Amino acid sequence: MAATVDKHAAGHLGHKYDGEHAKVKATTAAKAKMIAFLQNASMDTLDPDGDGVITLGDWSDLFDKMMVDFDEVDTNKDGKISQQEWIEKYGTAEGFAAYDVNGDGNVSKEEFAMGQVDAQHFTEGDADHDGKLSREEWVAKMGDDQMFDAYDLDGDGVISPDEWMMGEAAQRAFQDIDADHDGKLTRTEWTMKYGNDNNFDAYDLDGDGVVSPEEFLAGQQAKKSFNQADTDHDGKISREEWIAKYGDDSMFDVYDLDGDGIIDADEWIAGQAAEKQFKKLDADGDGKISREEWFAMYGSYDGFDAYDLDGNGVIDAHEFVRTSEEQMNFRRFDTDRDGKISTAEKYRGIGHDHPMPTGGRIAGPQISLGAQETPRTATRNRKEGDLRLSIRDCVRFNTPGGCPNGDECQFDHVKR
Repeated sequence: MAATVDKHAAGHLGHKYDGEHAKVKATTAAKAKMIAFLQNASMDTLDPDGDGVITLGDWSDLFDKMMVDFDEVDTNKDGKISQQEWIEKYGTAEGFAAYDVNGDGNVSKEEFAMGQVDAQHFTEGDADHDGKLSREEWVAKMGDDQMFDAYDLDGDGVISPDEWMMGEAAQRAFQDIDADHDGKLTRTEWTMKYGNDNNFDAYDLDGDGVVSPEEFLAGQQAKKSFNQADTDHDGKISREEWIAKYGDDSMFDVYDLDGDGIIDADEWIAGQAAEKQFKKLDADGDGKISREEWFAMYGSYDGFDAYDLDGNGVIDAHEFVRTSEEQMNFRRFDTDRDGKISTAEKYRGIGHDHPMPTGGRIAGPQISLGAQETPRTATRNRKEGDLRLSIRDCVRFNTPGGCPNGDECQFDHVKR
């Protein structure tokens, strides 16, 4: 069974370990992060004797105790727990995926320690001990149902242990990135944390330029499942990897928005978000969305025909996912939200490595951009009032330090 923090384990607070235990090699960074996290842990977990006194030493000792447990599971002493090691210790793989928050196939020391406390919090909230949190149990624990639906990743109306632990880990990561503590992540904050803005636009599902806690949680879960599907860890999902996960390639080409034969993280995250929304809309679970179901969700029929690509009166998963991805991608280009993509927005989007939106039946404004259009021809052909795109735009959007092609720049060397 999965490891948890119980009253017995918590009772070891302040316990002095012998020389063998002192050999536990917990990283300073992981320990510091864990101690900071434990400052928000429940009193039931940290103060089993109820004296109301918890010291920094208590937190440090609890972490050390967890690392003793970790070391017992990590039989090859490589600093991480594989699924096989987990099974050898607990007799089942149950719980492993929940602890493996980033989906890389191993449980790190930090994931193990955080997971121990998260598992205890879940147990405390599960009043009827049925292994899941209902909305009522959530409200009893949290005071309201804010974030309940965000944690309910599969939309089944209850929170599983895996969903709970994924949500808790995402909340901690969100707070770590949100430097100004305003409850949303800007591109600047994202770049400060990760060193670049990779995946920012994929997480920003509504295209409003910031990532909300709900969007971040959905993105983190999608990124985890992406890592699990990417078995060769090359940062993309091949058709073969897709088939290994799903058994066929029926949705592969739908996810592959740019048609390059592989699914990147952005395409995966967008597709997963669309599939989740499709399940919400498909109230009767028949695998398609009727006009009635659309109206029940949105209060009007607006947009239905744009998704119904074959015009047969219902929207299937293929149509919904593809059209949703097109919409998300359009919003990433249309940064000024005027319903059309200017030449400057086009090249800025390309510079962020987004696939170029295509014209056609997408929900939203229709666009028409020549595939071979260049800054020079766009400027030459522009209408009065249109934005002018110059060589300086090349420098600004694509090639820091200056375009080596000078006046001959055709934007055919965009750095990705």
